[in-house]
Amino acid sequence: MIDLGWISKLSKFFSLVCGYLLLGLCFFILAEVIARKFFSYSFQGVDEIGGYLVAISGSFAFGFGVLEKAHTRIDLALTNFPISLRNFFNVTAYIAIFLVSAFLAKYSYVTLSESILFKSISATPLEVPIRYPQFFWFIGLSLFSVISFVVLVKIIISWFNNPFESYNLFGPENLKEEINRELKDAQKRKVS
Repeated sequence: MIDLGWISKLSKFFSLVCGYLLLGLCFFILAEVIARKFFSYSFQGVDEIGGYLVAISGSFAFGFGVLEKAHTRIDLALTNFPISLRNFFNVTAYIAIFLVSAFLAKYSYVTLSESILFKSISATPLEVPIRYPQFFWFIGLSLFSVISFVVLVKIIISWFNNPFESYNLFGPENLKEEINRELKDAQKRKVS
């Protein structure tokens, strides 16, 4: 995991909160299915609430994914390139992630601003003021953008200071590293 101090802790906290909210949503959906099947009753808005939670959770997970180096990169041939080229591709990947995150954060702000301006509500029986879920969505995407920028700056500085160490710290894990990490995690769970 890439350590950015309090930003990493904040991202991990929000990711855990979102994970528990999604777990709660699973139980809520289960109750909805049982209520419909056996009692012909429906809790109105489960699908709407679920949509909000998935969007918000995804926005926070993007930033945590950057810290975990979990965003998908095709690294099949990468290990055969010289270290300078690997670092170049790595920095290019993080530039792309930052640009996408900045774009998403900017337009989530525009969307939120319009929802506040027009006092938009959902066109559903719940009539949720859209600004509330959009606010948390915007916060998640903004955190993603901040994390992406800070990591990009750290990668560039690291690349100039020590190219070999830079790729080891910020590059994608190879198959051997992934297997070792999974084995360590399995042993930790076994001990607990």
